[in-house]
Amino acid sequence: MREMKLAFAAILLLSISTIIFHLWPILLCALILIGTLYLCFVAASKMKQSGYSLMICVTVPLLVTLVGFGVGFAYLGEPFLLPIGSIPLMSMVIYSQVQQRRLVAHYQRNIAQLVKP
Repeated sequence: MREMKLAFAAILLLSISTIIFHLWPILLCALILIGTLYLCFVAASKMKQSGYSLMICVTVPLLVTLVGFGVGFAYLGEPFLLPIGSIPLMSMVIYSQVQQRRLVAHYQRNIAQLVKP
């Protein structure tokens, strides 16, 4: 009876270790994904405290994460994800610079009407 319990425990331990051995890449990917989403949440909350809009606070960290994953996949030889994150991120950066310069130019054009002697 004792040998049977010991054999059952050994078989159970072997099967659990086999399952864990085959699932470690999935567990590692899940851990990386959870860590990345947590860091995106932290970055979004810090950006929200700085006064950015909610849309910017959510999209910028997620797009940066997508670019990071895309660079990683491109390094592995699968460059399919790189344009998905990098194109919207670059368009957001360029658009904000263009919008700021447009507002400054508009202010400089109308400065004579704003300040009256």
